[in-house]
Amino acid sequence: MIFKKIINIFYNLKFILFGKLQYDGISRKILDLKINKKRFFHEEYEKILNNKIFNYSDTHPFINSYKSKILFNINPKNAANEIKNFEIIKKNWLKSNPRFYDNSDYLPFEKIAGAIGNYTELFNYLNYRFNVEKKTTNPKIIISDKRQITNLSLFKHFEKFIDVVESPKDFNEKRFVTEINKVAIDIASIFDGKYFPHPFAANFVNQKTKNLKNKYFKNFKLSDDDYKKGFKNLQKFGIKKNDWYVLFHIRDRDGDEYRNSKPETYIEAMKSVIKKGGWAIRVGRHERYKFPKIKNLIDYSFSNIASDSMDIFLAATCKFCVATSSGFAPIPKFFGKPVLLSNCLPTSAYLELDKNDLFLPKKLLKKNIKKII
Repeated sequence: MIFKKIINIFYNLKFILFGKLQYDGISRKILDLKINKKRFFHEEYEKILNNKIFNYSDTHPFINSYKSKILFNINPKNAANEIKNFEIIKKNWLKSNPRFYDNSDYLPFEKIAGAIGNYTELFNYLNYRFNVEKKTTNPKIIISDKRQITNLSLFKHFEKFIDVVESPKDFNEKRFVTEINKVAIDIASIFDGKYFPHPFAANFVNQKTKNLKNKYFKNFKLSDDDYKKGFKNLQKFGIKKNDWYVLFHIRDRDGDEYRNSKPETYIEAMKSVIKKGGWAIRVGRHERYKFPKIKNLIDYSFSNIASDSMDIFLAATCKFCVATSSGFAPIPKFFGKPVLLSNCLPTSAYLELDKNDLFLPKKLLKKNIKKII
């Protein structure tokens, strides 16, 4: 373990000192801007984009990707338009710069090592890659340490479809190559050779695959062992084998407050589930509101059985999930479970749903006229 840490530190320091040398001349100028070092306001982002280096966005994939990431902080729609032709730009640039070419399709490591919601774009991309493009090779992700992977219980369902390379050396020494040869799902999602906002592309793929038989990439299933372990935990609350339950994931935490909902407003819905003979299980982590004690209501968020593996077990075995704008919301869908998205913003999330799901957007009030829009 200590040796592994030392190796990681060594290659991180090596990248800090000499990492720029792996980039081409134009890309090095982008690194000199040190945009990632601090958080900017919109006006500062716009000032950065006036730099002449971004004139190369139409011909250089690294510049195009970088500009799109900056635009995303100002106007996500403009960012999607900027990245739209990334595949063409990448192909043409690599033809002129073959020494940077790699025949692997690299995916951003953040898709398995960032917020759990990042798995959504990964799931949608793999659905597209294997069921629409009909590719037979796995994309590749390079990561310096597998301990960085978010929720190993969920990741193992993806593992068959991705070649994950654990290498501090490659992670640091191939940063430019992986960035140039990547599938840019860190910014938008690909469909038919072009990039679109994630929900739009997901909708295109869902339409294309909804009647497809014999899918190679399809909804996940729990192993018998995972099921037994998960159900054993539920039995502690009195749940029996033939009982059914509905999950409630109500975002209630600091940051992006517009995505939050008031948990107490869901109590009547929970009681309705219980009245019909089911159990209501509130899921999530680090929530602020604690539910009152109600028979057949489990506030799992504050229980001693909460864990990564139980999160996935519950998502995979629920009757359906009532969710809000959160990273957990799509996980039941990975296992073929219906979702009722409520109080949801942004409304584009509707496009990722299918015929078994329901959508209730959050109402917006225009303050100056006090009217719902």
